Amino acid sequence: MRIAALAAAVLALAGCKTTVNSEIAVSELQGGQSKELPGDLYVEVASCNDFEDSRKPSKTLLDVQQKIPGVFPTAVYKECFRQKMDSYAHFSMPLFLDLDKDGKLGSEQTINVISNDTAMLGLAVPDALQKQIASAKKDALGSLDLSVLVKVTNDTKEEFRFVVGAAYIDDHPVTDRVLVAPAGASFVVRLSDVAVDAAVAGQNPAVLKVAPPKS
Repeated sequence: MRIAALAAAVLALAGCKTTVNSEIAVSELQGGQSKELPGDLYVEVASCNDFEDSRKPSKTLLDVQQKIPGVFPTAVYKECFRQKMDSYAHFSMPLFLDLDKDGKLGSEQTINVISNDTAMLGLAVPDALQKQIASAKKDALGSLDLSVLVKVTNDTKEEFRFVVGAAYIDDHPVTDRVLVAPAGASFVVRLSDVAVDAAVAGQNPAVLKVAPPKS
């Protein structure tokens, strides 16, 4: 029954722009306990409202409401809204901050943000979620256009030096560079397509690394 539901889901979601957003503080990446992080998932839809009766939700929205949890099981529908010329279905979807160094993911139900000796900020997708996303791409003969954005706030009293592997920082492409976030500053990391594909393939890409000390 779950396979049938997933097959229906991928037909509705093929080619949809799907964005996962979350926020994290530098102090959380530097230590403490593994924990759930609040997050959001946005799926672009043709319209929030029915074409013939605007009081009713559109068929696309109803399909997305029903089928997104078949791909992302922790997603909970919140609202649909229009921004400029585009409409989006908004779901809450927690991520999980995994600070353990035991080689196991902290959550098998959602996307994991990893911070360990190898990566200051990395991304890992559990096996079950990998299979659901891969099945979506394969069965729909299309693509689930997935983006992941994480807002990082330097809540420490010192500047935060970090190395960007390959990502967009505040919408600017950055590769293998050392950047500095002053105390109190924030920046948005958008994973590159390669990093997202690597995460879905189980490769756990390191997006940010600790910068070497100043010479």
